[in-house]
Amino acid sequence: MRAPDGKRLDVDADIARARLPPREFYDDAAWLAALREPLFAAAWHPVDGAAPGRGEARPATLLPPAFDEPLLLARDEAGALHLTSNACTHRGHLVVEQPCTVKALRCAYHGRRYDLAGRCLGAPGFEEAKAFPRPEDSLARAQLGEWRGLRGRLWPRGRYATVAESGVHWFHRRIASALDGSG
Repeated sequence: MRAPDGKRLDVDADIARARLPPREFYDDAAWLAALREPLFAAAWHPVDGAAPGRGEARPATLLPPAFDEPLLLARDEAGALHLTSNACTHRGHLVVEQPCTVKALRCAYHGRRYDLAGRCLGAPGFEEAKAFPRPEDSLARAQLGEWRGLRGRLWPRGRYATVAESGVHWFHRRIASALDGSG
């Protein structure tokens, strides 16, 4: 495996010849960037905090400080739970900064409005626009799952890990496949 800055990590399959990774492997941003996709892409990531009640929304963050992806967890009046990006599609401003009870979401920066599922409802000054809002004006939706009361986000091309793949053994297999390029 090679980090973006050209550093290389060689892993010998023979444990008798194996060596520990270099010190910078553990705290170098280039290594984290190189390992982020192969290690975490096909994984389930917990979403922090309690689920909101009906008509409530709250911000969440995916894997701080590794990703710091701003997420928005909301439950509509029908009771459906939604997980979307918390970055407004206009200028990237956070749509929800504190837990709140609302019927719809409004970005404080320029006023773009969304329903609790993240669908763009409109924006000031665009009332007469024929091609607005478009699907890409809505907040990006994330796959949301629940397992034994724990909510989690699946990475965009991710999948649920089966019970047999869970835990330390699964994580070790992911590291090994990321390092040898097969994952």
